[in-house]
Amino acid sequence: MVYGNNNIWYTTVENSGATLIDYPDNPVYTLDGVVKAESELTSDVDFLSAMNFINDIPNYNGPDLTMVNAVFSAGYNHGSPYS
Repeated sequence: MVYGNNNIWYTTVENSGATLIDYPDNPVYTLDGVVKAESELTSDVDFLSAMNFINDIPNYNGPDLTMVNAVFSAGYNHGSPYS
């Protein structure tokens, strides 16, 4: 994923010949192997919990953790290649 087009990462990806697409206005997520729109997941407890975890990352005020350790600590390691 590339945010913006005025950075080295964008230039590297663009020069690689990869096809770049704009992030959709209505993002989709894969949950349990099924692609769904966010509007379809508004009552899914797992989705809401994961989104709360992601949204709370900037407010984290604990000991230093890698993202992998934070994910494990929060209990989101189901199906992880790291488990």
